[in-house]
Amino acid sequence: MEKWASKNYKNRVNFLCISCAGPELAVKMGQESKFQHVVNGVFTRQQDMPRWGQLGCNGLIILNENHEVMVPKTPAFLEVEGMAWKYVEDFLDKMLLENVKPTLVDKEVKEEMDYKTGG
Repeated sequence: MEKWASKNYKNRVNFLCISCAGPELAVKMGQESKFQHVVNGVFTRQQDMPRWGQLGCNGLIILNENHEVMVPKTPAFLEVEGMAWKYVEDFLDKMLLENVKPTLVDKEVKEEMDYKTGG
């Protein structure tokens, strides 16, 4: 995420890493990932917790500039490895370049993910 925020998408996309497991994990994640261009935060009150999905290596959430959910869960790194990050990059590139909502899973990416996961 730091690579995306500091290079590929610097000043074009905001990246947030929000811990749902307390401030200690947020601090540890920020230190291990050496966040400088990623906003690192934490939910401290139960009522503020997301109502769906634990993500991270299980997928990312992509919002548009109006904070609308464009992708509620990207492919999981734990399932498709590097294809997960390629999907995120392809999706962001389409959003930025074409200024349109791309399909949630492009056919080519879906076929590759299906191949890797046996889906």
